[in-house]
Amino acid sequence: MALEEAAFRLKLIPTATSQTPVAVNCAVVHVAQGTGYIDFGFLEPQTIVGVTEALRAGEKPPEEVEAKHLLRLAMSPQAMRQLVRQINDVLTMVGSLKAEEIK
Repeated sequence: MALEEAAFRLKLIPTATSQTPVAVNCAVVHVAQGTGYIDFGFLEPQTIVGVTEALRAGEKPPEEVEAKHLLRLAMSPQAMRQLVRQINDVLTMVGSLKAEEIK
């Protein structure tokens, strides 16, 4: 079994900053010098509504929308692959739960 495929339970110990809730509703991913970066931000709800209404009215989308930058994660490509697997697993599970609720 390759190291990146090893499965084990990871217990994250809370720190003072990790106990503060952070609300994010947008993210940007990019790579530089072999490291993946995920920048998380927050778009004000009125900004989302304004852009959505403009698009529905057939207007051209803005070239740039400002959001508050909240957090940057730097990750190895292997860690990013693992994160993608975990997110896909959760989305699959949530989709299965919703399908069961419909029955």
